[in-house]
Amino acid sequence: MKIISYLRNDYKNIIILNYLSLFYLFSLMVSYRISGTILYVIAIVFFFNENIKNHIMDSLNNKFVQACILYFLIYVIWLFGTEEISYGLAQVKINKVFLYSILFVAIIRKEFIEKFMYVFFAGLLINVIWSYLMFFDIVGSPFALSGYYLPLLEKTDHGFFILIGMAYLLFRLLRFNDKISYKIFFILFICLESFNIFITNNKTIMFLYLVMVAITLLYIYRNNFIKIIIGLFVFTGLFLIILNVFLPNVKNNLLKEVNGIQQSLTTDNYFSSMGQRIGIAKYSLDVFYDNILFGVGTGDHAKEVIKKLNESNLKVSSPMSYKKMIYNLNTGKASSLHNTYLQILVQFGILGLFVFLNIFYRLFKLIDNSINVYSYLLLVVLLIVLLQIFTGWDFQFGNLGNFFIIFVAMLSTQIQSDKQYRVSSFK
Repeated sequence: MKIISYLRNDYKNIIILNYLSLFYLFSLMVSYRISGTILYVIAIVFFFNENIKNHIMDSLNNKFVQACILYFLIYVIWLFGTEEISYGLAQVKINKVFLYSILFVAIIRKEFIEKFMYVFFAGLLINVIWSYLMFFDIVGSPFALSGYYLPLLEKTDHGFFILIGMAYLLFRLLRFNDKISYKIFFILFICLESFNIFITNNKTIMFLYLVMVAITLLYIYRNNFIKIIIGLFVFTGLFLIILNVFLPNVKNNLLKEVNGIQQSLTTDNYFSSMGQRIGIAKYSLDVFYDNILFGVGTGDHAKEVIKKLNESNLKVSSPMSYKKMIYNLNTGKASSLHNTYLQILVQFGILGLFVFLNIFYRLFKLIDNSINVYSYLLLVVLLIVLLQIFTGWDFQFGNLGNFFIIFVAMLSTQIQSDKQYRVSSFK
């Protein structure tokens, strides 16, 4: 058949796969329903490639891919230590996302990187516009329980995409010699994205917004301390103006969270959102101290923390805190400790945490010392993720894990290609 023959051709197959990957990236940003189907289509098309063995072998030789595979194997191997095999299998299924690195490192090509960026901003623009339509009560919200004014995604994904989009635009604005019309557009879009972070009421992303700005200024003006201070002063000032003048309710919610954190650190009152995370962290550490090297096994994290809660005096000293924490932990097979590092430590001990951090270490090693937009974006993505997962098991929900894998595969492909070009140019 002509179609089979066409798909078997290595060059044509890879071109098709890259276009499908563009569609997959867009689907991750606008729909939870269709992204999985597109991924299966990509895998099937890749299967027909006459050179699939060589592509996979090249991918398996990639240090980032090897780190992802090793981390996934931790979940599989540690199933032998779990008491609830169904819970363990659920965690294996959730974290199979790390195996997608094999596929995307194998197929993504440098010629498509710019197209990936265009697709990313198209998806981001749709989300931002739709979010404002809900803010002004023009359309309703399908995610009423997960956050305010969220169009198509959970608020963790939505906020993360905005941060990455703003990071790129800030870099272009401060570093590129674009036309004045482009710069005006970038400034307007940065303002729209900034305000959008606040109306979605995501406290973690609000903090990471300032972190992202600081990373950008430090990266670009690493040799100009005055520009760094001025930039931080301007953005921090805008941050405070938006909170105090335009969104006082959001400011009050933030102050309540700060007060809740203070109470949770000095008493047994874990009422606030962050307070509950601190309380869960406290009892998670108790489990970890009993299983420092190897943890309790895949999927047993929540069950073991609940045991510690029941053994404690919290049920008597603060019944409401106890009930809230039990409610947050007893959510079935996808239960979370609301902190990635703690969840890994409880399940796999120090060994598991080292294996997880090795993924980020391999990616950090790719970052170029020179000021480069793709190295910069990789730096921002890695630092934002490493900070963001302090407050939640974010790869477990939504599409953030899938996005992380394809996006860093894309960036690493570009960076490695640039390095190879520079090396060949000096020969």
